[in-house]
Amino acid sequence: MGQKLPSRQMQFVPYRAPGDARDHIAPYQRRYPDARFHSGRKHLLPASTEQEYDMPDSVYKVIELIGTSNDSWEKAAANAVEQAAKSLRDLRIAEVVKLDMQLDAKGKVEAYRAKLNVSFKFDGS
Repeated sequence: MGQKLPSRQMQFVPYRAPGDARDHIAPYQRRYPDARFHSGRKHLLPASTEQEYDMPDSVYKVIELIGTSNDSWEKAAANAVEQAAKSLRDLRIAEVVKLDMQLDAKGKVEAYRAKLNVSFKFDGS
């Protein structure tokens, strides 16, 4: 315990289960024996794969779109992305936030709607 650990590394110590005389290792320690907390993340990552999570310096803008279709929610979402691709470059991720329907007075479905958050690479120039 006298050894000072790097600030990003968490020390795992065996714990004793209630009512049990044997020493046990925490479940996450069994799965990731060399795990440590990754800076800025709340979950554990194996130290050996930490380099895979390094991202190049980029800025992304997120916009909200609503697509419609007479057929399905999937087509409504696809329509929104297709229209955005006509005027935006470097689209990255489309996240479906909400699905709803427009109804007529009799309760029949007139249109399916999909609300999406779409991100694209921001070019500041």
